[in-house]
Amino acid sequence: MKHILTAIVAVLVMALTSIPSFAQYPSGGGHAPQQLQRYAAEHQALLLEARTNAATAYKVAVRYYTGKRVNPSPANGLAYLKHAATMTNGVSNPTAIHDYGVATYWGLGVKADQEEGKKLLLAACKAANITSEEQIKEVIQEATAGEQKPFDPVHRNTRFGYYERDNKKFVEPKKDQASK
Repeated sequence: MKHILTAIVAVLVMALTSIPSFAQYPSGGGHAPQQLQRYAAEHQALLLEARTNAATAYKVAVRYYTGKRVNPSPANGLAYLKHAATMTNGVSNPTAIHDYGVATYWGLGVKADQEEGKKLLLAACKAANITSEEQIKEVIQEATAGEQKPFDPVHRNTRFGYYERDNKKFVEPKKDQASK
């Protein structure tokens, strides 16, 4: 009986290790364990950064939308912010970080529709887990405060990265900016 159990266990172990998800990763390949560990660590850092800065990112994006920055393309910025605001788990989704960065860079319009801006702001607050009335008032105040200023290309170098219109690509944030 003992030999039969040992044989069954041995067969199960062999079967499990032959399944691709349990098998060893090929050496030197794109999926080597150390590369996966490094990716996982970077991914976790990215998610932490997203959660920590989601509220700030939304505030900045909405400030652009409500017309506090002159902007070359209101339609693009509006599309990006809508996408970011409707992601129910946006604060932990790396795709949303890209959208925050692009929305921040493009800006979202001069003299834009204030009601639409407020709706987006409330959706953004919800996605960023800002729930108390006091916090929401603070975000709205910050989003609508200040005077209108000309678009400053320096603002595209945010900790969230930015979109290069000419090259049609997203640029990652500078390391010194991302670590602040």
